[in-house]
Amino acid sequence: MSVSAPIFCGCRLVGLNLTMAESLDAWNPFDLLLERDSPQNSRPDITFLASPERVPIVGVALVDRQSEDKGERAMYRTANAAIRRLVETRETAVVPIDTRLDANRTGLRTPAEVASLIANMDVVLTTRLHGMVLALSNGVPAVAVDAIAGGSKVKRQAEAVRWPVVFTAEALSDEE
Repeated sequence: MSVSAPIFCGCRLVGLNLTMAESLDAWNPFDLLLERDSPQNSRPDITFLASPERVPIVGVALVDRQSEDKGERAMYRTANAAIRRLVETRETAVVPIDTRLDANRTGLRTPAEVASLIANMDVVLTTRLHGMVLALSNGVPAVAVDAIAGGSKVKRQAEAVRWPVVFTAEALSDEE
């Protein structure tokens, strides 16, 4: 639709926060122009005036099926699904974190990279031992779910450091 369409006849055309690539002498269809960038002017982007709402940054470190998953006692799908459901209930910026280094799915290459990322989270939701341990050692609260029925290393480590926010997959409810 062109600017001279009848529906806009008599309306003032205002350009705000635009990049004008051509000289304004050559092309400027606006009655009022407050451009961000043009050959004649450069102004800060209008975004600098906003006060953006912030949401928590949530690291999510989930365990995959492992050789040590204790056979029938392994409930990693149940545990991971519970964390995914929790994340879906709130507005958060979710950051997937893989704590493994041998085959890291999130591009982290060193222990320092993993620890640095975790240290910048507001909270870590995890079914991984190192997700919980690295969060707590960096002063970041962790919500840990042990994916082994009855609890295994995640639960034992939480008990060893007296961390109270640990659940076992088979006893976990969405309310908890």
